[in-house]
Amino acid sequence: MEKSSSCQIGEIGLDSKKGDVSEQMPSFTGQLDAASSMDRVVSIHMVGAEKQVLDAIRTHGRSCRGIILHSFSSESYVKPFLDLGCMFSLSPRILARSKDKVRRLLDLIPDDRLLLESDAPHQGRFFTGMGDFVRSMADVKGCPPHDLARNTYENLERTVG
Repeated sequence: MEKSSSCQIGEIGLDSKKGDVSEQMPSFTGQLDAASSMDRVVSIHMVGAEKQVLDAIRTHGRSCRGIILHSFSSESYVKPFLDLGCMFSLSPRILARSKDKVRRLLDLIPDDRLLLESDAPHQGRFFTGMGDFVRSMADVKGCPPHDLARNTYENLERTVG
């Protein structure tokens, strides 16, 4: 890991459905510390622990080269994570929500902070391929699919490149 600057750390995080978040916290903060000290990008998984992840990034992850919030879906936390420079990666599971809810979330995330992911093999029942996912998200966003694909690709390159 120390020899290759292209290595990233992830998927790390906190998941309230997998156990007590306070028991997961030492491993998570240790991984954030490692990513910070090695100037790495991290991909963060969070379920029901947005506040704890936010606090951990503030105290342990400020020096990470980049922070990608994997399969993000929490409207109320967009602003504080934006303030920390995070990228927001949406997965096909977001399509289980109403089009209006997806639009509200997309409206909160600036174009230069948006990523799309497959989340394979956990795509959910709405996944029929990345092309269809990009088209669905572009439809909600009101832009041509090729523009959204290009934009999210450029965002990824800028983040991990």
